[in-house]
Order: sequence, then C-alpha cells, then structure tokens
Amino acid sequence: MLAPGLENGRVLLVGDPREKVLEVARNYGINATHYQDYAIENDTINPFRAAKSGGTSHTAVAVASAKPTFSGKEAPHSPRASSSAKGPEEPFVAVLVMCDPYEWYEAHQAAVDVLCSPTPLTLEYDAHAPPMPVHFSNPDVLWKSEHPFPRFGQGAFKLALRALYTERLRFLRVPSETIDERVAAFKQWGKPTESTFRFLEERLRTLAPTPGEVSAERFYMVGDNPTSDIEGARRSNIHHRKEGKTSWQGVLVKTGVYKDGDETNGAAAVVDGVAEAVDYILDREAKLNAGQDA
Repeated sequence: MLAPGLENGRVLLVGDPREKVLEVARNYGINATHYQDYAIENDTINPFRAAKSGGTSHTAVAVASAKPTFSGKEAPHSPRASSSAKGPEEPFVAVLVMCDPYEWYEAHQAAVDVLCSPTPLTLEYDAHAPPMPVHFSNPDVLWKSEHPFPRFGQGAFKLALRALYTERLRFLRVPSETIDERVAAFKQWGKPTESTFRFLEERLRTLAPTPGEVSAERFYMVGDNPTSDIEGARRSNIHHRKEGKTSWQGVLVKTGVYKDGDETNGAAAVVDGVAEAVDYILDREAKLNAGQDA
C-alpha cells in the first residue's frame, strides 16, 4: 500500500540494523539512502560522529586552536551551502522510518534536514517544496525489553522528531499555519491504524481454503500492548459495526508491556503467554463451530 508511492524518488531510510532495512527497501523497489550512510558521506551533518571517531570533543572550547573545516564551499550555517563537488544533489521525496534507529541524534538531525528541504545539502529550507511526507511503521511509545520496565520505542522517536521539526521551522521563522501543514504530512502505519488491520484481513482471507468452504470473518489480535494491539481490535469492531459480519477479539499476553492491574482496553482474554493465547482461540472457535453445527 505504501511502497508504490516511494519507487520514483530518493527516500531517507531510518532504522537498524542497516543491512536488513536496506534489503527490505530494495525488495520493495525503493531507492533508499540509509541515514547512517548519508551522515558518513556528508561528514558535517553529525558533528558528534566525527568527534567520536576522532576521539575529540565536538566543541570549539575543547580545541580552541583548531580551525573548522567544511566539505562545502560555504559555511554550514549559510542558507545555501554547496553540497559537494560530486554534482547536483539528488532530491529526497520522503522519509521512511522502518523501525527504531540505533543512533537517535543522527537520525533526527538527518530527518529534520530532509523534511525542511528536498536538497538539504544545497538549501536549508525550501519554502516552495510541498510538505515532505514521513512514514512511521510503529506508534508504540513504550515496548518491553529485558529491562525490568518498558523502554522508549518508535512512538517516542516520532514524538521527538515532531517536536524538533516544529522548533526548527520556528527558528527559520516559518509561519505557524505552514508549520501545521508540514507536520500534518506525518503518516502513521502499523498498529492500531486502520490500514494495517484492513491489510491483515485481506491477506488472511487469501490463506483460507477453497473460497466458500471456510468463512474468514472472526479475527484475533494477540499482543502485549493495550493501546496498540487491543486498540486495533477495538477500532476494527467499530469499523465493521454496521455490517455486523466481521469481528475481532483482543487477547492480551502478560509477557510484555501489559502487567496485572493495567487497563485491558476491552481485551476478551488475558493470558500468561502466546501458548495460552492459542489455546484460548482454539477453544473458543471449537465452541462457536459446535454451536453453528448444532
């Protein structure tokens, strides 16, 4: 649903591991430039990367005698700086946040640069360019890792990017209404958005045996996050409410974000893990099918 619109232009790809996300992008025919490659090729984008690799500080105070060097002909603070001697800069058409990036600073800096201008090495801000679309795959602010308590996820990255982009535009004296228009180009995919669940329904129906023999109208969402997994099931039931044919059941597992005492957001069942979730679904389906046969 998304990839066909990204095949005819350069896309800034955010996510890691680098090799894996690039492979996925290539398989979809996307002309992707990974944010780390972009920062390495243009070494003034991220002053922290150069400082880290050189074992020095990124501040002028620490090396007062050092003279800054830039890859372009003009200083980087200039509204128009030379991209390089490589020729005209290939413009970006979108930013794709495929998954969580390892380097938040570098990803944020590169993304904000691209959002401000399709040719960010040449022009700091392009007022004539349409709002740059940025696509996110996962809205979860928190996720469960091996740490005792949840960690920030891609939803947190999105919140930070929105805030940084807004402030950057304000520093550029962009009118408030224009800022709102640009930020509105943020597009959320993934749970609990409608596009994900309609896509799942379509794909799952194609897995059913001979059409007509099996009715694929009861769906289950097994997950550990009430605000994304179970919320998606809840929204799906609202979507199908008028037709009354398709239904979703949310099954919460206690192996992740959710813990005893949390709001379940209307989950049909709360179980210890995935195995118990499968048992619940099979048992419920057996009872429903027995009732239908009777």
